[in-house]
Order: sequence, then C-alpha cells, then structure tokens
Amino acid sequence: MIEDLLNQKEASKSILIIDSFLNNSTNLLFTYIKNFIEKDNLNTSLNLYPTSRSSKLKFIEFLPQKNVIDQTILLNIFTSNQNVLQLVLDQLIKNNESKKKFIIIIDNINLVLRHFENNPVFFIHFVIECSRRPDICQLVCIAHEQSLNNDVLCQIGQIFQTVVYINDTKMRQDEITMFSKLNKHIFKFSLKIDHRSLKTSKILSFNEILYIDNEFSVQKVEKILKKKSMTKEDDETEEDMLKGLTFNVHLSSDEMEAKKNLVLPYELIGQKKSIKMENKDTESKIFYAPDEADDIDDDDPDDDLNF
Repeated sequence: MIEDLLNQKEASKSILIIDSFLNNSTNLLFTYIKNFIEKDNLNTSLNLYPTSRSSKLKFIEFLPQKNVIDQTILLNIFTSNQNVLQLVLDQLIKNNESKKKFIIIIDNINLVLRHFENNPVFFIHFVIECSRRPDICQLVCIAHEQSLNNDVLCQIGQIFQTVVYINDTKMRQDEITMFSKLNKHIFKFSLKIDHRSLKTSKILSFNEILYIDNEFSVQKVEKILKKKSMTKEDDETEEDMLKGLTFNVHLSSDEMEAKKNLVLPYELIGQKKSIKMENKDTESKIFYAPDEADDIDDDDPDDDLNF
C-alpha cells in the first residue's frame, strides 16, 4: 500500500503522516517528492509549504517543463491575524494561470494549528475544501504526535482519506547485514496505514515495513500479516467461562457410559430411527388412557375446554 501511495497508483485525495521526535518522517516525505518529480508530470504542480518558528511561509513550486523551482516567501504571516490556510488557497488561485492541478504538502501542521490556538476547525475546513476542489489532486500533511493534543489529532485524522502512522525506525542487526552490500545508508519505517476506500467507504488497515536509501529510493517493502488466534486460546476462554459455577458440568467415564446406555420410555420426535423397546418386566412404561370426559376435537380445540 505505501509503495502505491508513493507512486500515486492508489488514489488518495488526502494523506496524513503522523510521526514523532524519535521516528521522523522527513526521509519518507523526500521520497514522495522525488517520486513525483521523476514522473515529470507537466499537468501537475507540486507545492510545498514548510513552516518554521521564524513566522514565515514558503511556497515552493516545482516547474517540470522548465526543471526549476520557483519560490515565494511570505514573511511574518504567523504573527498576523489572517487565516494562513485561506492564504494558501488564494495563492494557488493567483498562480494558476495555466489551469494546472496541484499537489499540496504541509510539512508541519503543528505550527499551523498553534497559529489558531490549537483549534482544528479552520484546518478541518481547509482539508475538506482541498478534497472538494478539482484543481487540487492531493493534500499531504505531516503531524508530530508528541507536540499535539490527542483529541485534536483524533479529530484531524478522521477527515483524511489515508492516515500513516510511523511506529519504529530502528534498524536491527540482521537488517543492517542484509543491506550492507548496497553501500548505502538505509532508512527503515515500520508503518500502520488506515486507508478509506472511496468505493466501499470501508477503512482498510495495513501493516508494512518500508526501506529507503539515502537517495530516497524504495529498496524493499514488507507486508506484515496478522497472526490467527490459536485453538489453545479458545480452550482457555472456554475454561474461563466455566469458572465460578456452583455445579459440575463435566461427566466422568462411568457417567458417560450410563448416559449412552440409558433407554428413554418414549420416542423422540423427529428421530430418524425409532427407539425399539424390549418388553421386560423390569422396564417402566408410560401409558395414558383418555378419560370419558375428554372430548378431543382436532378441528376446533376450543370446544374441548370445560368452562
């Protein structure tokens, strides 16, 4: 799934990448940008809006037909009272003279939310607007989990079509040995991906491990399959259900044998083979003879009632 998202084979209107200080997503973002540039898509413009503590917003537009990067820097916007996100949309309309499509990347939504005092309402409206606009083909945002309120992060994650969680980036010794022949530095990303399908509206979950090199090329993708529960766990669950009972539900071998040899004094309804009872003096029988007062009428059973 992650490889299809990087190569844009899997359609996703909005992608949220959630990382942390220990598990940073910078290299993953650069891999996404490189894959986009290598496609040389003349009809789509890549716009990266990096934020910083210097209160400036930088618009970076890659022009594939000229093979150059055009930059527009707006200073001190985070110290003003204007809507930064609306400014992004206005800048797109201003630069879209050739009616191109855009891919928007915001590399740190934490600082954007801080501008709105951690109120996610404006950002939610921004994501919804980007999802509706035909000139914006994709929105990619990065959120740093440790510096963001959990409730705010949960609200934001619900409006994105795809959410990518970076759980681990530490390389094991066997993994280092495996890639040692490449003579490249390898970055590892253990990912949990929740992707909402537009056809079925169901959320599909994937667990994958992504390996990329220092040139931001994908080296390997491993899919992690969920292990099925063992039957032993089912037995333990059944034992737990029987705990605390005041009566014994288990039968001994003698009790099981007596149960099998028990002959019932009646015939079971619906049984394929009727029970044949031998006439022995020691066996008990059930016999019922109707009384004279009984008036059995199958046509109208209500007439049989005496009142």
